[in-house]
Amino acid sequence: MPRFTVRQSSRLDLTSYAGLALLGQCFEAALVEPLIDARIPVSQGMKTSDLVKSMMALPALSKSDFEAIEPFHNDRFFKRALVLA
Repeated sequence: MPRFTVRQSSRLDLTSYAGLALLGQCFEAALVEPLIDARIPVSQGMKTSDLVKSMMALPALSKSDFEAIEPFHNDRFFKRALVLA
């Protein structure tokens, strides 16, 4: 799990969902990935733990359904914070 460092930068790179970094660390501490992937096999090339972590992150972003994941499809921070493949 990557740790994020807070530092001053001349490049403006703001995100309204920075709390996902903390949520990703909670997933790591709870061993979500090895626990889920060991019990539920990979389906259609996507790890089950990635699906579960994404679904659990959406309510933290005040999103109510899985269709709300689409704006995060190409978001590097979302993938990095939650350690998604």
